[in-house]
Amino acid sequence: MKFQDLLTNTTTKRNELKPFFNTGETPSQKNFHDLIDGLFLVQGNGLFKDDQNGLSIQTSTEDLTKTALLFYDAPDKEPEWSMSIKDGFHLKDTANNARLSVLNDGKIGVGTLTPDALLQIGDPAASVGGRHNIRLGKYVSVGESGGGLSTIVGNNIKASETEDNKSVYMNNTDPGQMIRLNYVYGLSFHTSTQAGTAGADYDELASERMRITTDGKVGVGLPNPYSTLHVHGPSLTLSSDLSDTTNVLETMGIYPFYQIAGYNGGNPTTVYEVPIKNGVRNDILFTWRNIIDGSGIILKGDTTNVGIGTLDPGTFKLRVSGGDAAFDQDRKIFFYDSDGPYSFVGNQARNLVLNSNWNGVISLRVGDQEKAFINNAGDFYVDRDVYANNVKLTSDLRYKKNVRDINTEITTRLAQLRGTTFEWRADEFQRKSFSEGTQIGFIAQELKKVYPELVSEDKDGHLSINYQGIIPILVEAVKDLNQQNQSLQSRVLHLEKLTPITPEA
Repeated sequence: MKFQDLLTNTTTKRNELKPFFNTGETPSQKNFHDLIDGLFLVQGNGLFKDDQNGLSIQTSTEDLTKTALLFYDAPDKEPEWSMSIKDGFHLKDTANNARLSVLNDGKIGVGTLTPDALLQIGDPAASVGGRHNIRLGKYVSVGESGGGLSTIVGNNIKASETEDNKSVYMNNTDPGQMIRLNYVYGLSFHTSTQAGTAGADYDELASERMRITTDGKVGVGLPNPYSTLHVHGPSLTLSSDLSDTTNVLETMGIYPFYQIAGYNGGNPTTVYEVPIKNGVRNDILFTWRNIIDGSGIILKGDTTNVGIGTLDPGTFKLRVSGGDAAFDQDRKIFFYDSDGPYSFVGNQARNLVLNSNWNGVISLRVGDQEKAFINNAGDFYVDRDVYANNVKLTSDLRYKKNVRDINTEITTRLAQLRGTTFEWRADEFQRKSFSEGTQIGFIAQELKKVYPELVSEDKDGHLSINYQGIIPILVEAVKDLNQQNQSLQSRVLHLEKLTPITPEA
């Protein structure tokens, strides 16, 4: 109802009726009639009542902050409650604190004069967040803790009403569970296995079970996850349906984290544990082990070393222990550098393949000493003696061209050769692994002057001799000697015929 309609419908006006009842005045019958009707239909001092509407109250038009109604529970006490209507409806306590406010735009505030949402509970300026608890039924509570640092959603748990950043039990009947939303470290889930006393500190009896950090990491069983998913505990169960309680990972021997425990006669026994770094298990990324003998697979996070069949790969990038390593047919192990794969070991058509790319060599070593190698040209170098039942060299005519006989000019050069005995300078060239004792052979520099075809020079300028190449020269030289011998024998026979030898007397 508009205010003007209220004035029109309220017929009795106290200020106009009062003069007729002053001393010396004689009220008329109408005055008494208006007085009696005025008990119900009245207008004056901001109070209005007509016969069609309820009681209406108008506060001062100059100061709308003035109280519209006061509520008393005893005549000798101050009002317990009051009501004001500045910018809305406000119900206040004896200390003039707003307990319920309904603004003109429909916003409702409980414990605040200025709600900024459709429903706001609690004053943002309050220092203790527990004053903002909302209770739903017997157990459920939603509250603010730590002056807004955390939001508490609890079952039998609520934010403390006296201390910041603390949660307490609501009653003594249940252990209680809680979800805490903290703008610093994220979302955490807490449970307890024992009931507490109403008002007692819940965090002392509860355990944090899971946390989702503000940067998206999920930790199960620990408050500071190191990776996107960080599970702390002895096992992890994967099942195909709700009725399957088998721990698939534990059955397979896969343990995602730092401590692996088995049971011996019902007693837990730690079979593997190593130090914790910065409070986080970050030196082991993955383990898969046999809990009985300790064998399995381990990936070390601090060195990225991998152990198969051992939990201690040491300084090796890959260490295999306790058995053979097998590869399928036509599979390879590649070795890389910044330019890509430069060599590999593998098998092809059931044959072992050693491959070295990028003009490299295949080296055979004992310790740190190279004993033999094959260069990129296919030459095979050995530092020590070669023992074999037989050595066969390729000599098929189909592979040859420009075949010519060895002439006497070549064979006569044999006389220029010098055979020698010598000892290797083994102490000066230890990496060559020279044999001890006296040796027989040629000097390569001398042989090169006579038969350069039989001397080779490596990339370091060192010379070697093709002793096999001397054999054909020796054969032709022997043939020449044999021919000369036959000629001499013929001449001797001819001379013997011409000059008979007389036997001595």
